[in-house]
Formats: sequence, C-alpha cells, structure tokens
Amino acid sequence: LAEHGEKLKILSSNAKNLENRIKLLEGRLFKSLEKEYKSVGCNAKMFKPGPVGDLPIHQCFVLDLKEIGKKIVNEYFSSPELISTPYKNDLDPWRKAKSTGVPNQKPREDGLYTGETILHIAIVKEDVDLVKDLLAKGASLTSRATGVFFQPSLLPLRVGELNSWQ
Repeated sequence: LAEHGEKLKILSSNAKNLENRIKLLEGRLFKSLEKEYKSVGCNAKMFKPGPVGDLPIHQCFVLDLKEIGKKIVNEYFSSPELISTPYKNDLDPWRKAKSTGVPNQKPREDGLYTGETILHIAIVKEDVDLVKDLLAKGASLTSRATGVFFQPSLLPLRVGELNSWQ
C-alpha cells in the first residue's frame, strides 16, 4: 500500500508540473500574440504556417488545448474570416512553379491537411459545444479540406510512388 501511495505522489507531482508548464507556455504564447497583434494587426498572415501548414489556432484544438484555443479565437480570431482560416498547403514552400502542361491546371498535390479549419477539427473531435460556438461566431460551413489526408483514393498511389523510389 505504501508503494502505491508513493506512486500516486509521483503521478500527482508530474501532473502538477505539467499544469505549470502548460500555464507557462500559455503565458509565452499570449505574450507573443500580443506583440504581433500590436505590430501588424490581427490577420491570418501574422503567423507563419507550421510544418504541415498549421497555425497556432489549429494546434490548440488538435492538441485538446481548447480553453487556450477559445481565448485565441476571442481575442485574435474574432471575425468569421479569421475563425475559418484553413491549414495552408504545406508543399508551397518546397514547390517551385511547376507546370502540369495543361493551361490553368494546378499540380494535384494539395499538401497533407490543406483546407482544414478549426470547425473541421471540432467536428472530428465530436465537440458539439465548440461546433456551436464556432458557428455562432460565423465559422464557414463551406470550407473544404482538400489535402491528401482527406482524399484516401490518393494515398495508395502515394505509397506506391514511394515504394518505387526505394
């Protein structure tokens, strides 16, 4: 019994450390957001997309940091356009102007999560309250996620292409 009590103390201590680290990171995040907001105003371009085209607002909801995400929405993403900001195409920084040979046709690569919004994330997580909140704030119902992740028919081809390169 004493051994279990000791393990519980360690787990409790670890949980408290994690809570403190989250609060510290939250403070740093909001300090950074406030600095950017004051210098350029709030728009989706104030953030550089992450490695998969994500913005901080997306990561808050993907990582279940819902309360932090809601604060960011309320303070910095308060317009319907900003709430509906999609994941950017993560291939854009790596791609040079690439022609398909067909006029006005883009290459088919859409990145991994291109187009996904926080409304999509809330729906996937089945968070009814968050979905209602985002819709009340004007989140777009017509946003379309076009990334490869959302097009399973493209995935086998990708795997086949990777195998042929090996």
